[in-house]
Formats: sequence, structure tokens, C-alpha cells
Amino acid sequence: IDPGIYTLRNIQLSIHHCDTIETGTIKVFPAPFVFAGDDKTICAGNSFVPSDAKAEDFSLLLWTSSGDGMFDKNDILHPVYLPGKNDLISGTVTLTITATGQGSDGSCEQVSDQVNIKINTVIISATAGTILCNGGTTSVTITATGGTSPYTGTGVFVVSAGKHDYTVTDVNGCTATTTITISEPAPLMVSSTAGTILCNGGTTSVTITATGGTSPYTGTGVFVVSAGKH
Repeated sequence: IDPGIYTLRNIQLSIHHCDTIETGTIKVFPAPFVFAGDDKTICAGNSFVPSDAKAEDFSLLLWTSSGDGMFDKNDILHPVYLPGKNDLISGTVTLTITATGQGSDGSCEQVSDQVNIKINTVIISATAGTILCNGGTTSVTITATGGTSPYTGTGVFVVSAGKHDYTVTDVNGCTATTTITISEPAPLMVSSTAGTILCNGGTTSVTITATGGTSPYTGTGVFVVSAGKH
């Protein structure tokens, strides 16, 4: 039956010609309609709003989740959904919107629709070499997994000592950041301790020690020398 207002008549005929006519009206509502929206991809850490969801001819709306996230309000058409821990682990979650029709006493069947959300989690890793000399450099290799490749921000970078921040971005604009601190050895310092030559033409010992830099050292030790510049 098409939506509209219909008049119903109940006519009772009596053999004694005492006829009775009762008249009433009934309103037929259109069946409810819902569209949860197109499937989407979001970045981990972001909330989701089903901005393209639609609903018509309803009395009540209800959003539910297949995961453990939360809605700010689950009875409106465009709520905010914040994915939960399990949503992030699985990488996907399905949201369902259910509409109840306008008819009384459950006379209109509920209708539902779903939207699938893919959650992109970009994981960044940094591997650093070692600076061997004070004031030197080393390389830092930045790699990424998860999300959707290709990535920007990955590669090999030559750096000096200090704190360095890196950000990787996947093709959907999802990002991950990391900070790495590169250390360097202290400046290489050498010291010498010399004995005394007691007789002309004699010898003594010179002890060479080192600190800083990166051990082990070469050139340290005890050396027997004659008079002169060494």
C-alpha cells in the first residue's frame, strides 16, 4: 500500500434497518531509509564522522560498532566515533546504523546499513650508526611499515651528534614520528709525562696516555728517548 491517509468505514446492516456506520482514518508512513556512507580509510589516532550518511522517514536512529570504540552520541545521524584499542589492533571496524520507522507499535520494520572503516597505523623505525670521533658524523636509516605505501620521509640521513626528529607520511597522509639522540665521544686528549736525563748523552722515558675519543688507542705507552724534541 502506498503511503498516505486512508479512510476506513465499518458498515453494520441490521435486519431491523438499524444500520450503523463507523468511520476511522489510518496513516501509512513510508518505509524508513538509511545509508551509512561509503567505506573510508582514516589514520590511527583520528576520530571518524560519517558525514555522508543519510536517513529518511525514521523516528529513531541508533549507531553500533563491531569494535570497542565509542560514539559521542549514537542516536544522531552524524556522530563522532573514536576507535578503541582493539579497533587499532585489528585495523578495521564496521559501524552499523539502524533506523526505526514512524509507525506505532513496531508496525514499520527496522532497516540497517553498514560502513567499513580501515584504520591506517604507520610504524616508523630508526637505526643509527656510531660517531667514532668528536665532531664527526654517522648515518641514520629511517624505515616504515603499516599504513599504505609509498612513504615519504624514509631513507638514509647523515647527521652529527644531537637530537634528531623524523616524520614518515604514507600515501593517505597518515604520519608517524620518532626522535633519536646521537652521541659522540669526548674530544681526544693526549698527555705526556717525561723523566729526567741525568747525564749528557743519556736517555729517559716518556709515558704517553690518552682520554676521550674511542678506545683502544694506538700511540700510547712508554718510550725511551734521548734529549731533543719528540
